[in-house]
Amino acid sequence: MIGRMTYADLLQTVTEKTDASKKQVLEFMRGIVDAIRYGLERDGRVVIRGLGRFELRWQESRLGRHPVTGEEIEIPAHSHVHFKPESGLRKFINRKYSHLKLKILSEQNEDDSQVIRIEPIPVPEEREQRESSADEESRHRKRTMRWLWLIPILVVIIFLIWFWPKSPDGSPETDTNSESAVPQTVEKQSTPTDEKPDTEPFEGIPRRTHQIRAGDRLWEISTRYYGNAYLWPYIHRENAASMQDPDMLEIGKTIAIPPLARRPGQLSATDKINIADGYLKVYLAYQQKNKTMRHTYLWVAKQTGGEAVLEEYTGQIDEEDMIRASALKGNVMIH
Repeated sequence: MIGRMTYADLLQTVTEKTDASKKQVLEFMRGIVDAIRYGLERDGRVVIRGLGRFELRWQESRLGRHPVTGEEIEIPAHSHVHFKPESGLRKFINRKYSHLKLKILSEQNEDDSQVIRIEPIPVPEEREQRESSADEESRHRKRTMRWLWLIPILVVIIFLIWFWPKSPDGSPETDTNSESAVPQTVEKQSTPTDEKPDTEPFEGIPRRTHQIRAGDRLWEISTRYYGNAYLWPYIHRENAASMQDPDMLEIGKTIAIPPLARRPGQLSATDKINIADGYLKVYLAYQQKNKTMRHTYLWVAKQTGGEAVLEEYTGQIDEEDMIRASALKGNVMIH
């Protein structure tokens, strides 16, 4: 196919191949786009079998050039979507060239006429003389500096000899009664190796703060501080009083990054309960926005914190959402 396929062309092609109406195909295509957008916002990555992987990547701020004026400007930090096609799709696209094979070129088979030889550039005599004189001067400076460090030592020795107190007979005085003249040995108290410190080392993640920048998302902030994107509802829980909508972050505002007693992969029971409570608060926020996938947050909260975590929100959880959440299967990425 020559040219560029437009959205209308794609709609027409799918309609012809599926015998469905354009309205149905349009709703289906919009559903796919919404699902990809939702997956990127929640997890930062969406994998579609047979197509490829969509992934959000963070780009730090950097210096660049204005395409029109050419002046140097700062490109602010932002997220961008990276797509990597699946191996089957790549093979299909490159099927015309599948018969081509790698060929290792030997040096013996190379044509001398095609080889570009790089000859050394001759250095003028004046340049050689300047370099040789500079090298000689550098060697002389090193020899001179080699003895300069002795000067302070000689000055100190002369000072001590000149001002040292002397006895009437001219010999230096020594105070035999002075305790300082007797070498003292101090025994270090050894600490038993089996003695444990009073407090165990902190193995979790301390409390921090973060200032919202353009392009920030909670899952991205969670990845930056916890190394796990799935803990972002825990951050929303800590800032729920001033953050009504988890999807809307106010640029320039400073939010709290709550601590963890243990690092992700070895979370404590208290950590899991707090994270589950964070998922329940996100569920309530998405319930008010009538989001279709809100029941998944109920499922994660139940899998992470257990049934006891849901009891506090019994009167606020929709029964249909609970039924849909109970029907889900799989393993959560929080442990």
